[in-house]
Amino acid sequence: MKNYTSASTTKAAISKTLHFLWIGANDINLYHINVDNANNPTFASDMASRMKKLVQTLVDAGANYIVVPNLYPKHISPSSEFYAGTPTQILHLGKAIDQANAAIKTSLATFGSKVVYVDINTFMKGVWTNHTSYGITHVGGEFCDGYSDADWTLCVTDKKGNTFYWMQYLDMTTYVHSLVGNYIYSVVKAHTF
Repeated sequence: MKNYTSASTTKAAISKTLHFLWIGANDINLYHINVDNANNPTFASDMASRMKKLVQTLVDAGANYIVVPNLYPKHISPSSEFYAGTPTQILHLGKAIDQANAAIKTSLATFGSKVVYVDINTFMKGVWTNHTSYGITHVGGEFCDGYSDADWTLCVTDKKGNTFYWMQYLDMTTYVHSLVGNYIYSVVKAHTF
């Protein structure tokens, strides 16, 4: 961030640029979250303060427009079997993500219309829950680059990747990424700058 906000080539354009900050999947890890406890205030506070600091850095550099999607629902990904071993732990991981999203939203409210907060978490859970209406027939533990040669064949060889939610245990397929991108675009387009 420091290199970006201080570089002479970008400094002049910062006020005219739409910035995008999204906390990644690797930032939502078990060492941050006690999955044996449904209350995770430290994780929520840490995520909110980090995002607020990043946004403040951009605002201080002259940014007027910053898009901030919230944390994605990692607990519905096939990776949850690696991150949380029991249904209760998976539920707690989801609660920790929800608590962090609420804290992030609250912490960014002070920036007013400079920040476009996007509730991508709810959108992605909606696609997950209503997957058949999007033409997605492979959810849960089924993913293209999974443990099954049949999934790989169907997804890649037979070119049916759009019927899968997950490409591998952590990342969505190109199709689901396009749904996410279109949703973010619709929220940005509707925002009053």
